[in-house]
Amino acid sequence: MRYRFVPTLVCAMLGCGPATPPPTAVPEVLFLANMTDFSRNAAGHPLTVPLAKSVLTATNSSSPVGAEIIAYQWSLEARHGASVPMGSNVLLGSPDSVETEVVYAETRRELDSAGLYQIALRVQDFHGQWSNWETVTIEARPTASLQIELTWDKPEGDLDLHLIRGGDRSSHTSDQDCHFAKCKTDTVDAEPTLSWGSEDTDDDPR
Repeated sequence: MRYRFVPTLVCAMLGCGPATPPPTAVPEVLFLANMTDFSRNAAGHPLTVPLAKSVLTATNSSSPVGAEIIAYQWSLEARHGASVPMGSNVLLGSPDSVETEVVYAETRRELDSAGLYQIALRVQDFHGQWSNWETVTIEARPTASLQIELTWDKPEGDLDLHLIRGGDRSSHTSDQDCHFAKCKTDTVDAEPTLSWGSEDTDDDPR
């Protein structure tokens, strides 16, 4: 009696070789500014403001044959199709997890600049196969009439922006000078801490 083995059938059953198609990575935005119901721009990308918290998820990544997804890799590298605005220094808080936050300055879980962020993801299934890199795009767009950003590439330097009220042009250290430590929105009542011009807050810096 002769026995004949059929390796293609064995591979199809065990998931080896080309018989098992690779998984599909699905990077998505989970939260923007702690909200799951966020607006989108004209291109359909999630839209938020600079300094908004951003959380991404790969939960909907899957294998066409139902294999378990066992590994995740998030990336901001251009070679993977990712990109960030010029001057941005964001990192990924948990690049090997199913969910990750966009962070900067080690502890700030926020988008640090205005512009488009493209974050890449690939996933690996139980059979060891990796998916292609896929990207999700977020736009951080200011809502203020005037927004100025300052970036520099010297870690030992320390530069500050000062916005001076029209009548205070002779000094940049008055109590009405708008800068990083003074020009903030009150976290209690969400009102600006500086009062410029009329009695309402529409023209106040923040």
